[in-house]
Amino acid sequence: MKTNSGENTDFSKVCKGRDLFNKIESMEQRYHQERVDTDTLTKVGKLLLSQHSPNPFDILKEYNLTEKDIRSGVCCPDDKCNYIPMNFKRGKWICPACQTSSKDAILKSLSHYFYLYKPMMSNLEMRNFLHLPTRDTTQKAVHRLNLQTTGKTKDVSII
Repeated sequence: MKTNSGENTDFSKVCKGRDLFNKIESMEQRYHQERVDTDTLTKVGKLLLSQHSPNPFDILKEYNLTEKDIRSGVCCPDDKCNYIPMNFKRGKWICPACQTSSKDAILKSLSHYFYLYKPMMSNLEMRNFLHLPTRDTTQKAVHRLNLQTTGKTKDVSII
């Protein structure tokens, strides 16, 4: 193995992917004494997972887009159509282009909102983004989808 700097480097501790399982096996044979018990490892693993938070990523800024560049509304679930926005009538979404109807087409659009903008939205933001007619219709959709909410009055947010 060579380095860019031209220095003599000790690569004896480097393990290539194809040799990893053999290396683990040889280490297990060489070292018999447990340093940390399984319960402690489990606790450490859970702690690490609970403290993990991904780096915030603003996809709109990354691609130099604004909210005006994003088409709002519920997307038709028919892969051949993908029309935006679908119309909401009597508890279901109806595509004006291909007449596909769906009760859960809203889910994909909600995930798009959470990915593009932020992990929470208010009733008003949901109503505007999904083109819902009233505050009550939006609240019924939140209830029907069993979405987690915070707040009790006009500042209700969907998590």
